[in-house]
Amino acid sequence: MADVRLGYTGVGDRATEDAALPTTRKPEVESRIGRRDMHRSLMATAAVLLSCAIGGANEKPPVVQDLIHATPAKIKKAALAMFVPDGYSIDSDTASQLKISRQWSSEETVSFNTEHWTNQPVTNCRHVLTLILLPGDHAISVTVHWDSACHVDGGSMWRIWSNDKEKDIQWMQITLGDLKAKVEGADQGR
Repeated sequence: MADVRLGYTGVGDRATEDAALPTTRKPEVESRIGRRDMHRSLMATAAVLLSCAIGGANEKPPVVQDLIHATPAKIKKAALAMFVPDGYSIDSDTASQLKISRQWSSEETVSFNTEHWTNQPVTNCRHVLTLILLPGDHAISVTVHWDSACHVDGGSMWRIWSNDKEKDIQWMQITLGDLKAKVEGADQGR
């Protein structure tokens, strides 16, 4: 009698431990084989889903980082001096992080909504600049993240994304270089 299980072709589909089992229908054997096959397909499905989730999580925003020979307080003070005149204000200030932001202009919002017309329109958008300050041996490691945050769906949800276009990465690199020059140049002038 032929095996009528779905997906069984009769060539190489049986596990080695099942090879010795006859292909005749015996309830206790079929039950064990069916469960093993179901377990394999569930494991394969789980592996695919997990790889998709991990793949999305592995998409990291660009990291722009440098060492600055100064105290965190001096770095934060210089950063505020650079950005407050451009309309940035402090969102949060902790020992290891300074987060500042500024409101998008109405032109930036209209331009974004026009370019992304297939998505829901955004409102109340902000450029968010985060400086992460981690002490090193003789300097502070400064990492820059530049994100955008907007209200979506009438303001009930936030949409946050990293600015990872090449020109945005260059802007972060130049900005961090300018900050380093300002801080270390001020220290050398003393």
